[in-house]
Amino acid sequence: MIFVMEQTIWYQGSAAGAVRMEADGLYWSLEARLNTLPSGVVRLYGVTGWESEPFGVFVPGQAGYCLHRRLSRRAVPTPPDRWIAGVADGDFRPWVGTVEDQEIHNAMLAPTETEEAAAGTLRLLALPTDCPPLPLAEYAAAMEPRELCGTKWLVLRLRDGAVEWDEAEQTEAPEEPEPEETQQSSPVPEQSKP
Repeated sequence: MIFVMEQTIWYQGSAAGAVRMEADGLYWSLEARLNTLPSGVVRLYGVTGWESEPFGVFVPGQAGYCLHRRLSRRAVPTPPDRWIAGVADGDFRPWVGTVEDQEIHNAMLAPTETEEAAAGTLRLLALPTDCPPLPLAEYAAAMEPRELCGTKWLVLRLRDGAVEWDEAEQTEAPEEPEPEETQQSSPVPEQSKP
């Protein structure tokens, strides 16, 4: 049985190419093509759940920017669920997926320091500010600005795949001070002088 998979590659929030993985004995044959001209060195990342793994660097070819690889099926037992092209910045890697029932096609994801297992897995999700509409805009109050790859991003904390924030704290209206009481003098009629 021959297994062939073709999927979309996302780049800067748009469908920008395709990847094809085909089972070839003990190996995968991977062919990827970008239909757009990337800025700088761009890698292909395979995304499964919350993990984003690099598969290689796109190089100029006759049909645009391409990537050809043979991968051990032992190292990659199953193909990734989704694909994204991009540039990593430190621990932040390009990521595509679903958060709070919203599809996100242009994000970066980073793990945080290990915490107690009971507290759940904490990750940082970065969303670009330059491609409206902003996904997860309802959590804007919980987003922190950060510069990644030379551009501005907004970062959210995710615990076990859900946005971590104190809803009561974020939606509570600020308390207004009580109005000061002012004493108004009642008009006293002037007495006429004889």
